[in-house]
Amino acid sequence: MSSEKKGYNFIYMPKRGESKSIHLSSVWLFLSILVFVSFVFFGFKAVNQYQYYKAEYAKISGLSLEATELLQQEELEAIEKELPPIYAIQDKNKEKMEHIFQEDIKNRNELSLNELNLDPKSYLSDVNRYAGYFNNLTSFNLQKAIDLEQRLVSQKERLDTIIASNEVLSLASEDFLEQWEKTPQGFPLPGAIDPGFGYRIHPVWGIPDWHTGVDISGYYGQDVKATASGRVVQSTFSGGYGNVVVVYHRDGIRTLYAHNSKNLVYEGEYVASGQVIAKAGKTGIATCVHTHYEVQYGKKAIDPEKFNNLVKQNAPK
Repeated sequence: MSSEKKGYNFIYMPKRGESKSIHLSSVWLFLSILVFVSFVFFGFKAVNQYQYYKAEYAKISGLSLEATELLQQEELEAIEKELPPIYAIQDKNKEKMEHIFQEDIKNRNELSLNELNLDPKSYLSDVNRYAGYFNNLTSFNLQKAIDLEQRLVSQKERLDTIIASNEVLSLASEDFLEQWEKTPQGFPLPGAIDPGFGYRIHPVWGIPDWHTGVDISGYYGQDVKATASGRVVQSTFSGGYGNVVVVYHRDGIRTLYAHNSKNLVYEGEYVASGQVIAKAGKTGIATCVHTHYEVQYGKKAIDPEKFNNLVKQNAPK
């Protein structure tokens, strides 16, 4: 059994002799037509280009020396008209780069990041090479000037994007530093810690007791400082705590300072990190002058020493 070949048959019949049959498949016929059409298209385009350059050459060669100089002068004047906006864009880009440079320094200092030199002169050296101070305008044509303007406009758009990014980074860094200022760090006064957080024998009752903070030794009237900025939510006398100050900082975190001889702040007052908020004493249930210091998260007291270690590990480098 034989299968028929799909395609097209072309029969050539000469005046003399036998006729000849040529078989072409559909694929080969399609490729042949495609090659023929492409040849006609590009051939037509080449002829048009040839005629254009031939006409331009005839126009230039037919001009006198004076007419040629006049034509060149007109082109130079057109170039000179294109240069002022180019210089204006370049000057604005330099100003933007200086702004970026200063913002970058500020952001890196605030976030304790490594320095990175974004010197505007170095960054714009490529622009100066192409757009800065054309000494030989005869070697520069109008198309190059237009192309350069487009490049500078693109550079301006990139610089605008960088400025926006730096401003966002600046806002983010300000917010980060503000939050960091509200994070308790260190202790309210320099002194020995005894006892620490956790189970202990109560110094007055002599029974096992859960200590919700740390006791820091000091002398009577010594400055007690806030370990982070925040708002005073309690400043009063409270039973065994004696004179106590509680400061709310952020995200459910509070700090407590007890047994003060005197409270120096009032409820609702905002305090800064390191601000003196009380004087050390032994009011309430206390056997000696010291400050009972607590770090609270929600309703739960957490170990101030462990909290400080965690803060140090996550401090900005």
